[in-house]
Amino acid sequence: MLSRTAAAVAGALLALVNPTSTALADGQGTHYGTTVCGSSACDLSAAHLGAAPAAAGAAPTAEGDAKPAGNGPRPACVSVPASDVLKLSDGHQGQWYELDCGGTLPQGGFGSTPLTGGPLWADLGKPEAAEQAPAVDPVVLAAQAVARLELPRPTVRMSPPETSHQVVGVPAWLWVQKSSWKPVQSSAEVPGVTVQATATPSSVVWEFGDGSEPVVCRGPGTPYSPGADPAAASPDCGHTFARPSAGERDGVFQAVVTTHWSVVWTGAGQGGIFPDLTSRTVLPVKVVEVQSLVVAGTGR
Repeated sequence: MLSRTAAAVAGALLALVNPTSTALADGQGTHYGTTVCGSSACDLSAAHLGAAPAAAGAAPTAEGDAKPAGNGPRPACVSVPASDVLKLSDGHQGQWYELDCGGTLPQGGFGSTPLTGGPLWADLGKPEAAEQAPAVDPVVLAAQAVARLELPRPTVRMSPPETSHQVVGVPAWLWVQKSSWKPVQSSAEVPGVTVQATATPSSVVWEFGDGSEPVVCRGPGTPYSPGADPAAASPDCGHTFARPSAGERDGVFQAVVTTHWSVVWTGAGQGGIFPDLTSRTVLPVKVVEVQSLVVAGTGR
């Protein structure tokens, strides 16, 4: 029933949701003045045939103040909600309105104009579309995920042991423990979109401060195994000191060990690469010079 009514009052929709100041006349010559719509209702003021039009800017007749007799002003009518907000099958929401003339004039008493017909349907559109959060650039989320990465400092080991001392001329084996050499992940999300960042260790750089070039290792390094040749160098990450650290502050070299992490991100059907990140450890290394021979089988 309401659907047929909605079709019949299609012309009234414009007047309800897009009110304008108009002069309308019914078949008996009644003049309709200004329709003023607020957030919840529309005020309609009207004058009978022969009454002078309302002056520009004049306030609408107050609801129920005027009487519907003679040639005097007709009462002000207010379009008030006649139903709850309803949702249609196409996603639109709306509400039915009807005229309220304060009990001084029955519904439809103004004549046959669209504003005095049956209930009026006010289309409120699709609020869920209007309220939808703005799209978020996945790259922005990726940057947030990267900022949340907690990279461990490299846990370093040496042979001879880093807790003891190194010997001039004896190859030192260098490596990073597996606990600090594995991918690290973090994520950032908004409703409907999640982005994940992954940092993977790619290389480790040892800078001993002894005047030598930095030692760049493309992996964590190989731990020294008991029983290996003590005079042998590490197959992938090692250093041989050429001078003692006796002349340095506190008698040690301050070695800086830096792990480089490659960073990628994926999410929302996209992906990319961020610049490398680093984490580092500072390690005091004491180096001594001895006048002795390294004998095979004595260990390190």
